[in-house]
Parts: sequence; structure tokens; C-alpha cells
Amino acid sequence: MGGTLVLEKSSCRKCADVISAAEGFCQRNMFPGIRALYELYGRQRKKTRPTAFRLRVKTKRKLLDLQVPIAEYPFMAIFPKLEPAGLISFRRIEDCRWPDFVNDRSRSVLWEYNETRERLRRLTRKYSAITIDVPLEMCIAHFCRLLAKIGYSAAVAHLGYDALTPLLLEYIRAPLRADLQPLLFYIGQAHDNDGVEIVELPTYGDQVPYKMATYIIDNIETGEQYVATRVQIFAHMNAPIYEVISARLNPSHAAVAEEARRRYMAFTEGGTA
Repeated sequence: MGGTLVLEKSSCRKCADVISAAEGFCQRNMFPGIRALYELYGRQRKKTRPTAFRLRVKTKRKLLDLQVPIAEYPFMAIFPKLEPAGLISFRRIEDCRWPDFVNDRSRSVLWEYNETRERLRRLTRKYSAITIDVPLEMCIAHFCRLLAKIGYSAAVAHLGYDALTPLLLEYIRAPLRADLQPLLFYIGQAHDNDGVEIVELPTYGDQVPYKMATYIIDNIETGEQYVATRVQIFAHMNAPIYEVISARLNPSHAAVAEEARRRYMAFTEGGTA
């Protein structure tokens, strides 16, 4: 995804394979066109990368199943709309359930590239189309696993392993068919008006800009402190902002907490400390 965070300790091969499968699904099915647009293929050989994508076009006479070249493809992506994380919205972990995306389309948001509408108009004229369908598929479990990995990685990169008691590792490493609904206790959509400013981070070359901010959340009732990260993938496209609560901050790391609090205050005051 164009990130620059480097962790000294990484996943074993078995866990990495599970995580890669979830990430691969998101890239191939939720935002395949963006993956091609910004060449987010990692080490995949160029000759195996797609040069066209599928479109379903309905005309007056027939239904066409086409492979459209990247130069003509109307880039789109799909993201889930989530409630705030259960931990900060006073919901029990057992009450956190996947939204019904099948019967309630308002629970997802369809993002369009700035040239998408024009490309759709061209394709409509070219094929005399009545409707054009861009096949996208969302798996909220895979997407939340991806967010969990990003959020925890950011927390470790900013604060270090020793400062944290992780909350999400069992879900990040869980088998692909595991029940990951409890992730919604720790992951949710962030409000954009609560004073936390996310800043754009450097990427490799001219890849996808993204924004993140890592900060501390205080639990007034228990005295515990949690580490949270705001994540906005494809930030320059105004994609949704998600909040990932990835760890408890160990009490012995007061200096770390103070530094994170200073960074948080800098964000709320509009700075980039």
C-alpha cells in the first residue's frame, strides 16, 4: 500500500500467509482498479499483472460481459460504513456484529475516481448501454483484519513493542474462516469533527497517499490507557477514516504516554508534531 513503517519483528510465514490472503482479497475485489492505477502489486511480475478489468454492460438487446482496458476502465472502490468502535461507544463485545450489507446498501460507500463519471459516459456511448455494472465484492472480515494490522503496526512503530499489551493479534493471526466480529469492538468509523487531525505520511515514490495518527485514549472509569490509530487509506480520494484501538499502554511506560499525549495535543491544535 505504499507504506514506510518498518518493524523489527515480523510475522512468521504461516501468519503472513493468512494476512496476505486477506489483504489480497481486498486489493483484488474491493479496490482492484485503484491497485492497477497505482501499481500496488508488490513483487508480482509485470507480465502477470492485469491489463483489463471486467464490466457488465446491459444494452437494449443483450447483456455483455466485457474485459475493458485499464485506460478505459471506470475506477471505483467500495468501503464499509461502520459504527464507532464498541469499546468507545459503550457496546459489549458480544453485541458487535457485522452490518447487513446485502439488504442495506446504505452500510457501504462507493468511491469514484475523479475521471470515473467521464469514463462511464464514454462507455455508455460506445456500447449504447442502459446500465454499466462495475463488479466489486466486499468482505468486512478481511477489511477489518487489514485495518487491524495497519493500526497495530503503527502503534508498534510509534511506541515500541514493550510499551504495549496487544489487543488484536489473535484476530490478525486467526484462520481465514474464523469469526472476526469481535474486531468491531476495537475498530470503527471515526468522526471527522472530534478534534483529532490525521496527517499524510511519506510513501514510496508516487504511490497512494494515506493518512494516520496514533494517540492515547484514557478510560476514566478504569484508569487504563489505550493506543488508537486513525487510518485513511487513499486519503487524497477522501476515503472513509477508520479508528483502530490496537493495544493497552503498559502503565510502566509513562514517558511514552506523555509523548503520545503531546503528539495528540499537537494534532488537535492543527500541528504536525
